[in-house]
Amino acid sequence: MSWFEDSARQHVGQFGPGSDLEPGMTWLLSVDPVGDGLRAALWRLEPGQADGIAHVGFRGRARRALDVGEALARLEVPLLGDPSSLASPSHWRARRLLQRGKGADQVLDGPSFGLAMVLAAVSRLVGLSLPTNVVACAEVTEAGRIEEVGCLDQKLALLAAPELAGRVRDLQILVAPDQRELAERHAPPGAVVHAAEGLAHAVELVFGPEALADRLVERWHDDGSRAEAAASLFRLALEGSGRLLRWGAVARASRWLLDDSGDADWRWKADLAWRIAARHAGSPEPITLDRAQVASMHRPRRLTLLAHELQAAADAVGPQWEPLLSFALATVAPLREEHPADLILLGSIGRVQAAWGRYEEAEQSLRRAVRGWLALDREPEISFALSELLRVLGIQGLGLDTETE
Repeated sequence: MSWFEDSARQHVGQFGPGSDLEPGMTWLLSVDPVGDGLRAALWRLEPGQADGIAHVGFRGRARRALDVGEALARLEVPLLGDPSSLASPSHWRARRLLQRGKGADQVLDGPSFGLAMVLAAVSRLVGLSLPTNVVACAEVTEAGRIEEVGCLDQKLALLAAPELAGRVRDLQILVAPDQRELAERHAPPGAVVHAAEGLAHAVELVFGPEALADRLVERWHDDGSRAEAAASLFRLALEGSGRLLRWGAVARASRWLLDDSGDADWRWKADLAWRIAARHAGSPEPITLDRAQVASMHRPRRLTLLAHELQAAADAVGPQWEPLLSFALATVAPLREEHPADLILLGSIGRVQAAWGRYEEAEQSLRRAVRGWLALDREPEISFALSELLRVLGIQGLGLDTETE
């Protein structure tokens, strides 16, 4: 295989610490079969339309990876740096910087750009540039799991090309946990390989442990959009975070917003977001809902909030746990009339019952939740209730009768 030296001389200067990476830009590595060999290339991902000349576009699994990355970023990064970006269509393109092998890609395909694309989407939305010494090479599923990629050794070998010598100092490479050893064997000398345990871990590795939370707080100071911030954090807390923003970051941002809220009418949202996130982060706080306020909400939202109140009662040893438990039991829909919010609440009820030693009652609640999820063909949602049921059965010295479940 031969080096495309002219192209390298022209474009390789755009890689490394001398590059001006703007928000939304990062590096991509591709490897494609060509006859009996391979074609490897280094690219720069950029926001913008592909023109088919200097820039190429994406299709198939690569296009899907972009959509997943943007969706995860938009769902989990509250109070975006550029809210108008949500209303405008997203366009992405890639510029070839260096290539080894014959031919030329006219469009990019494949899932291995997933992690780089998620980081680029976060960078673009919050307005923070990615470090120029970071290369991410891992697939990301719709659920946010980080998975291994093919041809990782050939992709990393490109970073050791003579044309790139001295272009990058302190190179940081992010890969799936299962490929850390492989990456360490093939990474350029001096590079540090990180196993990205999850998206939140990857974001912390790249931007720093508090960078996103700090960025959000900074923006609230700038535009006074605290009500919008409270609503965003409240939604994040209810629907679940932990993929891009760790619970500690959500709790910290919510706490800052709460302390600065005075008697604002959105204060209760910041307060609930803080309490829910703090519990997930390992510092449980009691939750006491305003029944009149909650009564005006749609039933799924009421049940979700009640589930969080129950969880807090179990974790923070709330004083009114018994009346709350009775109220929750009376709130759940009748057997075979349950919706997903009812099943989530049943899982919380079972956990509270177990926390207070009512194992037989907990077993009944958790079995009902598991059967309900199965009846709705929502197997991926079973994990919480099923894991708690197995724990309760283990405490009682019982086993799970799979024939009856």
